[in-house]
This record gives sequence, C-alpha cells and structure tokens, in this order.
Amino acid sequence: MKSTIAAFAVAGLMMAAGAQAQVFNNLGAFQTAIGNDAGSFTNTFTGGASTTSLQSFSGGSSLMAYAITGPTAGGVYRNNTFIGNNFDNSIFTITFTSNNVLAVGGNFFITDINDAFVANANVTLTYNDGTTDTFTPANAAAFSGYVSTLPITSLVMSAPGTSRFNTIDNLIVSSIPTPGAAAVLALAALVGGRRRR
Repeated sequence: MKSTIAAFAVAGLMMAAGAQAQVFNNLGAFQTAIGNDAGSFTNTFTGGASTTSLQSFSGGSSLMAYAITGPTAGGVYRNNTFIGNNFDNSIFTITFTSNNVLAVGGNFFITDINDAFVANANVTLTYNDGTTDTFTPANAAAFSGYVSTLPITSLVMSAPGTSRFNTIDNLIVSSIPTPGAAAVLALAALVGGRRRR
C-alpha cells in the first residue's frame, strides 16, 4: 500500500514538473498507446438531425466531456457525417471540460462549401501546452492523435483559408496516458521507494 501511495506521489510530482507528450499520425499506434481504455469515447457524429448553425456542440461522456465551438455565434455545422465550421476561414476549438482527458485523436481535415474533402490543404492543431501538429491529410480518413501525461484542456484548429472549412470526424477522447509515460512514472516510483529504505 505504501509503495502505491509513493507511486501516486511521484507521479504527481513528475506531472507537475512537465508533460510528456506524443503526436501520432497512425490510428493503430494511437490505439496501442491508449490501450484498452474502457473509459475512452469515440464520436462519429452520425445519427441525429443535420444542423447548419449551432452555437456549440457538446459531446463525450460524463467522465470526459467536451464542447466544440467556432469563433462566433452559429459557428458550428453538423451534417450527420462530421462536424465542422459554419463559416469559412475560421478557427475551431474543442474545450475539454472534465480536466482528465489525456489523449485525443480523430480525422481532422478541410472541406469546401459542398462538404467535399479538399486535397493539399494543411491542417494545424494546437494543444493547450503549446504543442503544434501541422500536416496535410491525404484524405478524410487521415488520422492525427495526441497523448499527454498532463490533462488536455483545449485543441484549436487554425483558420484554413478563404472558402475552406475545418472538419472533424471520429473524435476519440481518452483518459489513458501512453505506456511509455506510465513506465517512466512506475520507474520513478520504484526509485523513490528505494531511497526511503
């Protein structure tokens, strides 16, 4: 029991010192990193009515809640297949309100006014810790994910340009850190336990 308490104490100290984070561009690698997280949540944005003008969209579960907003009122668009900006060249923000989200991933891409995928369009994702991931998705199924040892509180998709709309599909939210981060935390706990003896 004492070693478990020591492990949590060391983990807390390490997390306070700084985040360990990793960006993924492969869904399989991301899923391996979060493991079999029974608490993870995936939103495919299918089902329900299409809505062309929302103030915001709330999702997740009671344990991992989030809200998606555009920069202005009515800035969120849902077409029953994905969710995106209602106005072109606008940022798109996901705010994680449960303060325990350690991993987020999904299909992030750019569409045109007709909801068609735009090729050769850069996507830039910026996380609350300052990590930036810029990539050019090959198609609407291209994946990007991020795992951290500190809570992820926000994700911002940068403005994509005139007549371009940020779009998200298959959003995965999880509370499980990477196995590598867990291993480092366990090793620190072991070392901390040995120093006490």
